[in-house]
Amino acid sequence: MAIPKGKFLSDLRVQAQYNRAAAHGCFKPLDPGALTWRPKPRTWNILQCFDHLNATHDYYQPRIAEAMANPVAPAHTEDQYAPSLWGRIYMFFALKPWLSFPTAAVIAPAPILGPEVLDRFIANCGALASQLKEATTLDVSAMRVRIDKGVAFNLGDCLKVLVHHDGLHINQAKRVLAAWQADQDACVE
Repeated sequence: MAIPKGKFLSDLRVQAQYNRAAAHGCFKPLDPGALTWRPKPRTWNILQCFDHLNATHDYYQPRIAEAMANPVAPAHTEDQYAPSLWGRIYMFFALKPWLSFPTAAVIAPAPILGPEVLDRFIANCGALASQLKEATTLDVSAMRVRIDKGVAFNLGDCLKVLVHHDGLHINQAKRVLAAWQADQDACVE
């Protein structure tokens, strides 16, 4: 279903600003013990959530930049965003928090990380904000971004995937933080 591009990009900008603010306000002030604590042995800690997001940005942002280097201006005055077939399929599965898939090695988090991971994520959010701003003059449905062999999303799909994927894992990090706080409270009692 097509939606007006202005509303689509505005909604993404709001969510992206929220994601950046959450990283800066909720997680940057935490001590290393909270950032590296795991609720269970095989789950991710907060820094691993953000390292995974950085790896995802590292994967998508160069592909987005390459597509934006060959801009396509909107053909119609009523410019809209409509997801591509591959984008719809991917978003159906990937942006559902109750569905869990093994993480591809290329975007898996490192086992040991430092707080600089959060600074890197905040910088990636800045780059994404610039791409969202630049997209206001582009045809986000017509521009193709090659993701893998034989798979291309449109520009709007890639921007949406990054913003919403960030939100999913920020919520995951918030759940880890809540579990850590409950664990700390239990130790005090």
